Amino acid sequence: MSGASVIQRRRRAAAALGAGALAVLGVVLIARDCGNAAVRQPAASAIAERRLDAQRERSQAAIEERMATRMRERRAIAATRTQTPVVRFAGPGRKRVALTFDDGPGPDTERILDVLRDAGAQSTFFVLGGRVRGREATLHRIVAEGHEIGDHTWSHGDLTRLSRRAQRAEIRSQAYLIERLGLPRPLLMRPPYGAFDQRTMLEVKRAGMLVALWSVDPEDYDAASARQLRRAVLRSAGAGSIVLLHDGPASRAVTLRALPSLIRALKRRGYRLVTASTLIASSRPPTEQDLGRVSSGDSRISGRGARTKRR
Repeated sequence: MSGASVIQRRRRAAAALGAGALAVLGVVLIARDCGNAAVRQPAASAIAERRLDAQRERSQAAIEERMATRMRERRAIAATRTQTPVVRFAGPGRKRVALTFDDGPGPDTERILDVLRDAGAQSTFFVLGGRVRGREATLHRIVAEGHEIGDHTWSHGDLTRLSRRAQRAEIRSQAYLIERLGLPRPLLMRPPYGAFDQRTMLEVKRAGMLVALWSVDPEDYDAASARQLRRAVLRSAGAGSIVLLHDGPASRAVTLRALPSLIRALKRRGYRLVTASTLIASSRPPTEQDLGRVSSGDSRISGRGARTKRR
């Protein structure tokens, strides 16, 4: 055999050994990464569970502390429901404004809570039941820090397009979920898009809630800048106003950027930022809420003053 042939055979053998070594190394690395992932996953799960437990303890303490206040609000809302089935704004007797957030919990809800905490402001979060899974700790934090959870249905469907039975399921499934988490059953229900009819009002009443819309809609989901959003709210807000904002389902970066300066501006004007239930309980809403009239065609009630949000 020639010297060249021997050299070629040795090169092929070396290449085969190298490939085998790389394959073994690859298996080892994959096994190591899988093992690390298996360690990381339980660790992350344990951290999330500890956080949930801590927030649950805080929310339960807050619920016990506010029990008397909650009962007063419940009675006030029940009394309001006998006068008007829907509220867009409260009375102007006290300089109070309610900031409300729809469609969460979302990716920015925790940071919005940070802003509210630092500013000493309370708010109402109209939560979608279908978005709660994996964010239970956030809901407990909402209650623990003095805010309120409202019912925004399970899946954000237009209730007027649903049967009465389907409407009941959308409304009550969200409320039941909140209760199962050990949190107070919502007192207020906000229909998606502001769309509701007589069947909606009946189901909400039977669930012991009040339909709560809004009087100020700055359309934060379309705002080009924080300054534009802030000016839109300040231009329309007054004593008894309910302001519509959003914390989901997607990121609400503009809303988040506008919120600190918006709260400061409202406070400089002498307004106190409270939950919607506190606003209704402390400043009895007028009987006339400018809700339009019931159409004999589809029994849908038109909220003339509350612009319908369609995103």
